[in-house]
Amino acid sequence: MNVKTAISSLPDFSTPLLVVPRFQDSEALQGIDEAIDEMAGGSLSQAREAGDFSGKPEETLLLYAPEGRKARRILLVGLGKSQELEPEGIRRMAGKAIRVAEGLRLSSLALWTSLSWPLSRELAAQAAVEGAVLAAWRFQELKTVEDSSDPVVEVTELTLL
Repeated sequence: MNVKTAISSLPDFSTPLLVVPRFQDSEALQGIDEAIDEMAGGSLSQAREAGDFSGKPEETLLLYAPEGRKARRILLVGLGKSQELEPEGIRRMAGKAIRVAEGLRLSSLALWTSLSWPLSRELAAQAAVEGAVLAAWRFQELKTVEDSSDPVVEVTELTLL
């Protein structure tokens, strides 16, 4: 897997899947949530009002951006309560994002890492990359090659924003 970093505002970064980690204890739409809601055409506020996403660990909410937006899809992945966050929770969040990307048959995604982590940014970024790489790894050396009309799409690129 190719891992790279980029400096960009969320609305300006072009990606097939933008992954945004969210804490369970962030109640109101503010700051980054407002930007995501605007990018997704208001569907984040609708989903929160309906109770579709609360930020529990590994909970996901996939939003589709309106035509013309640079991020085609926005995936919110829950981290649980911010006071209880440990590196393993970040690994699991990143792994969940990779699994969703594979299910959508995408080979690349971007992970927004600029939130206020209760851990150091370096440790959070390391845990995210570890979780993504571990989730994307496939043991194929001793497996029989099957002729499939539905080939597996592997995630080969992760961008940390």
